[in-house]
This record gives sequence, C-alpha cells and structure tokens, in this order.
Amino acid sequence: MARKRTPTPPSRPPYRPQPGELVLDTTTGQPVVFMATYNNHAYLRPLGGGLEHTVRPAQVEPLPGEPQIVVDLTDRPRDTTPLPANTA
Repeated sequence: MARKRTPTPPSRPPYRPQPGELVLDTTTGQPVVFMATYNNHAYLRPLGGGLEHTVRPAQVEPLPGEPQIVVDLTDRPRDTTPLPANTA
C-alpha cells in the first residue's frame, strides 16, 4: 500500500527589514534595532544603543503592527571637524 504524503506548507520568504527598523530577535525574544545584513549575518543593536550582535537572518522577525524606523541610517557626510590638539 502506498504511503500518503503530507504536503509541506509553502515556505514564507525571509523577512527583509529596513536599516534602523525595530524588529524581534527570536533568539532572545527582545525588540532590537536592525542595522544590516552581511555575509548571511543580521547585525542587531539593543534599543538605546549598545554592542551590536549577530544572528541568522531567519532569526529576525517583524514586530506586530506597522514597521517602525527608530534610527535614521541614511547616508550623510561624516563630521570632518578636526579634534582639538592635545595640549597636555
């Protein structure tokens, strides 16, 4: 007798947040700020700043509701004002 195959549910496409977006880090269950994806690592930063950490992109999910950008990461020139000379 032939075995019935259970259809596999279609896989959903990976979530692709915008830089600066508030997302859920599923490894910690905490909301964090998405910074970037590079070499199959999602770079995340705690709310309010702190050390960046990495997770697999599949471990990043949207928070309920509309996407929320909390950090503006648009390209802008860096401050090129020279630092004051050390006079000590």
